[in-house]
Amino acid sequence: MPKTQTIYHSPHDSSITSDSTRKSSCKKEGEAELPILTQSKYLDPRNDIAFKNLFGSEKNKGLVIHFLNDLVVLNQGRQIKTVSFLPCVQDAEIAALKQSVVDILCLDERGEQYIIEMQYAPLDGFIERAQHYASRAYSSQMERGEKSYKNIKKVIFVAITNEVLFPEEEDYKSKHDMRHDKSLKSYLNGMTFYFIELPKFKKTIEELLTLEEKWLFILKHATETTSEEAEKISGNDPIIHQAYEALDRFSWSKEELLSY
Repeated sequence: MPKTQTIYHSPHDSSITSDSTRKSSCKKEGEAELPILTQSKYLDPRNDIAFKNLFGSEKNKGLVIHFLNDLVVLNQGRQIKTVSFLPCVQDAEIAALKQSVVDILCLDERGEQYIIEMQYAPLDGFIERAQHYASRAYSSQMERGEKSYKNIKKVIFVAITNEVLFPEEEDYKSKHDMRHDKSLKSYLNGMTFYFIELPKFKKTIEELLTLEEKWLFILKHATETTSEEAEKISGNDPIIHQAYEALDRFSWSKEELLSY
């Protein structure tokens, strides 16, 4: 038997009929009731439009600050306080070919750049593309008028993938940078890469302890989450609560939902 679930709809949308009305209008005499089509309350943040709304919009700027702090910055002993968004098209000449367009590119108060990429579908050469994007962001600082190489700021590339990139590694999050082959000290620290492989993240709601784990649960399971579960996950953290609100389909306009 197909599983019947509740359809979420806005109470202000009079164009959508109730569940009982829909059942009675679709059912013919003598026929079994048809299953109700399912629709999650929360949109999928792995979708390009939802991802950019969540982490790349001015109204949700606080979310990207907390996301970066919780996943990649706090272990460096400092916090990002402010960010400004930069154009996602890095090279005008090849923008039409989609070869140098990133999901989110932002700058913190120290001038360091963060590239955030959500890769939903498997893509051949994604690791090489990540290096290309980071190197373009690094070198373009001179093209934008920087006079001294000493003043070039660091680029941090953060990739969230819906596929396993490193099957020989167990951890869902990995950090990659350039180090001396013997001492393992980092002297060439202009670029750092973080890869977060969502298939390796296996925790349930009851097992979520850290903000990092809550962020990854949202990214992987938002569409499967009920309002009650979202409240439980959010707890007393207003940022996690805001993230769920940003993904709530009823907070989106009809035009925004059409683009989704």
